[in-house]
Formats: sequence, C-alpha cells, structure tokens
Amino acid sequence: MYRILSIEDNPDAEKVLKSHIERYAAETGLAFSITWKTSAFDLAGGDETHFDLIFLDIELPGINGMEAAEAMREHDPETPIIFVTNLAQYAVHGYAVDALDFVVKPVAYYDFKLRMDKAMRKLDRSTQRSLSIPTESGFRVVAVADIAYVDVANHDLAYHLANGETLTVRGTLVDGSFVMRTL
Repeated sequence: MYRILSIEDNPDAEKVLKSHIERYAAETGLAFSITWKTSAFDLAGGDETHFDLIFLDIELPGINGMEAAEAMREHDPETPIIFVTNLAQYAVHGYAVDALDFVVKPVAYYDFKLRMDKAMRKLDRSTQRSLSIPTESGFRVVAVADIAYVDVANHDLAYHLANGETLTVRGTLVDGSFVMRTL
C-alpha cells in the first residue's frame, strides 16, 4: 500500500484530488492510504510519519508549500512531491526542491493520471529501497544504495554513507531502531 500525503487547505480541491486517487486505484488495482492536512507545518518540521508521495498546494496559510518543501528536502531528499496549485508561475521554482511534477487547479483527471503514472514509475517497489533513519533533527530518508556500511559500537548505530557522511543513532540492529521502507 502506498501512503500519500495531501496538503491542501481547500476542502473542495481536496475532495477532487481524493476522488482522482480513488479512481486511479480502481483502474490500476493499486492500494493507497491518503492522509489530508490543511497546513504544511508538519511537513517542514520533519514529521516522523513517512509518506511515499506528497501532493502539495503552494498557496497555504502560514508557511507556503514551496517553503515547506525546501525545509523537507533538508531531511528527506527522496520522497516525490507533486505540486497542486492554481499558481502556474511557481512551477519553475519546483525544480529547486526537486519536485517530481506539478498540476494546475482545477485538476482534470487526465492531467492527474499522467502525474500519477510518472510517480508510480518512480516508486516502483522493485527498483529502489531506502531507510528512514531517526536523527536529532528528525527522520532522514537515505537510499540503501547510498549506504556504504553500518557498524555498531556501544549501542550506537553508525550509518556510513557513500558521500563520506556518517549518521549515528542510538540502538541496535535487532531492536527496530531503523525503519526500512521500499519505494
């Protein structure tokens, strides 16, 4: 089951998106769990809940979707983001946060389906695996391919990444200190 987060402050727009996801699920036989939030604060703050795909409105109260995406990318460079907005002029800015795509409101099903097909190709569960590693600043999503090795010393797990970075967390390899997820 794919976990989708939709951050949209307009209930009518959310209803349309939810309807499109349900239709897509029926057509493809895929299963989706949808979480809807009206604010991007949790996304920017490194919420411990991980999602496979995020639909993100740009024009939100408080912190806007672009700002939230920038903050999210500091701890999660992997999770695909599709901006859903009536502000097409911001689409170019989506590349700065490595957005997968964007769709303009009102969202027609055909446009939505094209974006979902693209997202599902990216999330092909057989080609990519990643770990959600708890750090002091929140969870960090790391591709398994980017982990050179893991060692344990005095109940500290050290994830040594291919880029030379080391992420150290308290725990053991057998106590579930890390969460494996398949994309």
